Amino acid sequence: MKKNRNFWATLLLWFIYVYGFSTERTSDYLVTIKIRAKECKGQTWNYFPAIPITILSVKLDSNGEGVVNLPVTNKSFIILYGNDKFPYTIFLEPGYEMVFSIMNGTTSFSGKGAAINNFLLKSKSVFSQLKDSINTISDPLAGIGRFIRLCDHYEQELLGLYKRNYENILPGKETDYLLRADMRAFILLKKEEFLSNFEQTAIDSLDLENKLGLTVNNLLRDTLLIKFPSSYFTQYLGKNYNRYVGKVSPMNQGKNIAMNDPLKTALQYGNEVKEFLMFSNVFFELGISGPNSFIDSIADALKLKYPTSKEYLAILADCYKLFDHLMPGNPAPHLQGISPDDKVHSLNDFKGKVIFIDIWATWCAPCIERLPHIMELQGNFINSKEVVFIFLSNDSDEEEDSWKKYLLDHPEFNGIHLRARKKEDRPFEKLWKVVGIPRYMIVDKEGKIIDAFAKHSSYEKLKEVIESALTK
Repeated sequence: MKKNRNFWATLLLWFIYVYGFSTERTSDYLVTIKIRAKECKGQTWNYFPAIPITILSVKLDSNGEGVVNLPVTNKSFIILYGNDKFPYTIFLEPGYEMVFSIMNGTTSFSGKGAAINNFLLKSKSVFSQLKDSINTISDPLAGIGRFIRLCDHYEQELLGLYKRNYENILPGKETDYLLRADMRAFILLKKEEFLSNFEQTAIDSLDLENKLGLTVNNLLRDTLLIKFPSSYFTQYLGKNYNRYVGKVSPMNQGKNIAMNDPLKTALQYGNEVKEFLMFSNVFFELGISGPNSFIDSIADALKLKYPTSKEYLAILADCYKLFDHLMPGNPAPHLQGISPDDKVHSLNDFKGKVIFIDIWATWCAPCIERLPHIMELQGNFINSKEVVFIFLSNDSDEEEDSWKKYLLDHPEFNGIHLRARKKEDRPFEKLWKVVGIPRYMIVDKEGKIIDAFAKHSSYEKLKEVIESALTK
């Protein structure tokens, strides 16, 4: 399933609300980052908190300059990236005012807060060296020893780099800990990724976990890292949790979403970390699948287990409100696309019919895998003039030829075929809260929503829903 980053921009500035970004834009807490990158003139740069939920952007002018203003009340990590640049991790504290420059391929910070962020730029090069070295290991099973030595070597490189820059940074005790933990989290993240190579092998997983140092570390019980999370820590936490869920609930391996029970016996996680994981499960599944009884049950469990979790519960309440317009009975949001013969069609063109919508793409393996089932579903209504199946492709403008070729190569793929163009048609992603595909929606004859998050797991159920709508 592909995740659509832009969707999160519509999910309120919830992460800003919790993790350091205040909704009050007072000068006392304002952080300013001026971007000067002449070689990037005209580009749009994005920036978001360490967990990529809320995405904001700044367009650089003809001189390659732009300004990011953020109201920051606590220590925070954000990610900044341009069209063709690798993401940059930036550490913020209230009152920071920096200039971020790119000149002849060299990046640097100046101003208040520059020392700590110039260190992060240097550490980024060490991270890249480790990743490049790991990529040279062609046989993970034979390369375990080399991998461990590489991790140990580059961890020492990072600590040495930090010590050499310590006098320039002069962090307080809390910031010092966060920076060291961030470096440690990156190494642990690489180890978790490496361990995933052995999920289907006969190797003793526990023995390998011990060798990699994944069974004994305090980061998973750390409350400070949950309060001020970095991107590396949250990625590491997510991968660790995925692996743990796979071990204790094999039937749900790989599902980090809406898994509540494994947390009850997970001794490796601190209570605050468990609370965060439970909240994250509800939040991310809410974004992907919309409100449903299963997610509601996890949200209720969060309320019962953590009744004082006011911030998380307030965020979830706000998020639920964002889906109000997609509840059954509400008018279906606008949706349109262009046909293979370059004609634009929208939902309004099919009023008076029950509409089944399949959001898919030629590059989406799960979409292609499920198409035969959708076509079988469609076959039940092949003689009905009151049902229409719309297949809206999420292929990019550059992939238009691939989309048309796929349709030509599969003449059995009947229905109304449309493609969402980048500028004209993409608003539907925000309106319908599309974060992953395939995605199915059903609209009644009056243009009202029947189900904005129709489940593909039961095609018989989908058939019943459509048949029921035909009788009304």
